[in-house]
This record gives sequence, structure tokens and C-alpha cells, in this order.
Amino acid sequence: MLGAALAAAIAVHGLGCMVKVCGGNEKNDLRRCPDVDGSCGNYHSERSNGEIVDGVDIRCPANAPVYAPIEGEMYFWRPFGGATDKACADHGARIEGSGQWQGYAVHISSVKLDFYGGKVTAGEEIGKAVDRFG
Repeated sequence: MLGAALAAAIAVHGLGCMVKVCGGNEKNDLRRCPDVDGSCGNYHSERSNGEIVDGVDIRCPANAPVYAPIEGEMYFWRPFGGATDKACADHGARIEGSGQWQGYAVHISSVKLDFYGGKVTAGEEIGKAVDRFG
């Protein structure tokens, strides 16, 4: 599963303003509620660590291509802070938006990145999804 947290976004499918984030999820459908770990991927809902997130989690099957949802500057990010039980999934990206996305930030977790930083454009492939439950 891939979690993409978008600041100030309530739902992404149907908005029509963001490119496809996952090659296996054309409509950017959200992670189900409750998911396997009892958490929820909806806006402002509780995640597996008990944190309430101002963002959404988008479904993405393992090994599917992951695309930058917005243009901006990408940085390497550890979504699980180095937790040993999440070692395989503790790889991600933070994209700080530019252009029409200035002031927004996207966190993408559980992704094996093709590169670890630099400018990205919306729709550019940045890596492959990793199964965070596996």
C-alpha cells in the first residue's frame, strides 16, 4: 500500500486537478476504511500509529509505478522514522510544490524511489510501490 498525504485535500478522485499517482489506481481511489491494520485512509482520520492526518492515503498495489502528483522539489523521507518492524516500507518522498502547487506539500510513503531528490513534474515516475503490510 502506498500512502499519499495531501495537505488541504479532502478527496482526490473526482477533483480532476491532480494526475494519477499510482499505475494500478487510475482514479486515485483512497485506501479503504478500516484497512487491514484497522486504520483509515480518509482525510483527517486515524492512521495505524494513532496519528490524525490532514491528508488522504491513495491505494497502490505493490510494484506498481508511482508518479509525482504535483510539480515541485522532491526530498527523501522516512515515513516510519526508522522503525525496525517497518524497515521495508520506511522509504518515501516529500514533494514541496511549485507553480500552481506552491504552498502545498505531499508525503508519499512505502515507495522504492528511482532517485532521491531534485525537481519533479506532475506525472513523472518516481519509483515503485512497496507493500507496507508485507
